[in-house]
Formats: sequence, C-alpha cells, structure tokens
Amino acid sequence: MDPETIAIIIAIVGGWATIIAVFMPPLIMIIRRVDRLTQVVTALANHRHDEEGAPTFTLPAD
Repeated sequence: MDPETIAIIIAIVGGWATIIAVFMPPLIMIIRRVDRLTQVVTALANHRHDEEGAPTFTLPAD
C-alpha cells in the first residue's frame, strides 16, 4: 500500500472513532433512562392492594 492509501484509511477510521466517541455517551444515558422508566411502568402495572386498600409495589432489584 502506498502512503496516501494508508493516510485515507487512518482518516476514515479516525472519523468513525470520533463519531462513536461523541454519540455513544448520550445514547447510553438514554438507554439507561428508558430501562428505568420501563421498570417503573412495570411496577405500576403490577401493583397490588393490601387488605386496607393501600397500594403495594414490587420494584425489580437493581
């Protein structure tokens, strides 16, 4: 391979690495929040009532 081709490959790989570094942290944060929201909605959907009528919730273990 000639040096120009190697430089192009390095530039492309570096560009993709930059894109991943910029977008992955916010994406991971969104996925965690959606997961937590799913846990809360599941707890609300699966709630029960005790003898006095008070709601009881069972949250999944973190």
